[in-house]
Amino acid sequence: MMQQRKGLIRIHKVICDYGVEDYFKDYVKKNGNKTITSGEYAKILDLLFSAIRDKMSSSMYDFKLPYALGRIVVRKYLPKIKFDKDGNPYKRLAPNWDATKKLWAEYPEAKEAKQLVYHTNDHSSGYLFMIDYKKDNCKFGNRIFYMAQINRKFKRDVSKNIFSGTFDSLDNKDGNYVQ
Repeated sequence: MMQQRKGLIRIHKVICDYGVEDYFKDYVKKNGNKTITSGEYAKILDLLFSAIRDKMSSSMYDFKLPYALGRIVVRKYLPKIKFDKDGNPYKRLAPNWDATKKLWAEYPEAKEAKQLVYHTNDHSSGYLFMIDYKKDNCKFGNRIFYMAQINRKFKRDVSKNIFSGTFDSLDNKDGNYVQ
């Protein structure tokens, strides 16, 4: 397995314990006969998952996993800046490095003071979005050990729709629905 380090190419592969081959073996075991090939089964799963991904990234759709395994939701929240006793921010927004470098080029004293410009997310009225695996009503134990890895294509689709203004989430970080 290749380590992900600075300078190496990005690997867009989700690492998991079970994969399509395991699902296909289970399908053959349960149905008794092999009516489709492993490749056809993989194509069917790819079409199914891409349809779910497209539905979730284009509309306010929460995907409820079968057998009470939880749900995958896109949540939004307003980030808050917190200050310490001296008035310095200790929970910051993500720095906007392009605007910061322009500020530093115009005002060298800002660079010496290490002043940063932060992303304000004007395209989404200041909200940040996150894709989350909610395990509130799961019927299995040891929930803290389970997680879901979200595919990069899905994240990019959600981001593109947020920037275009066609996507909004009703669910916020507190679990309450935003009106």
